[in-house]
Amino acid sequence: MSEQTHAPKLASPEISDTSAFRAGSDHDTAHAECGKTWRQRGNRTGHCSGCHETFEGEALFDAHRTTLADGSRGCLDPNEMKFRGIPLRLENGSWRGPKMSAAARDAYRKDGQ
Repeated sequence: MSEQTHAPKLASPEISDTSAFRAGSDHDTAHAECGKTWRQRGNRTGHCSGCHETFEGEALFDAHRTTLADGSRGCLDPNEMKFRGIPLRLENGSWRGPKMSAAARDAYRKDGQ
């Protein structure tokens, strides 16, 4: 059986470059238009075609999109964003939320199964 390429469940139409997604694979990818590279982690990583920043997780991607004063959609600067009160961190080309403690990560994995 050959490996199939799967399109991710997109959080927003602004996520681009879906051709690089493969089920269960992590790999380096790049966006041809802006030249930025990041570590693609299945369908958990979203690259914004508006600001060309990459976010780890649907919640962070969605949080960076905002409605501007004129009613149009825009992007927040991830350098100034906070998620649950904690600044984002840039790791392997992707903006990420706060690190989880080992105990919190284990509890999350246990509850998620």
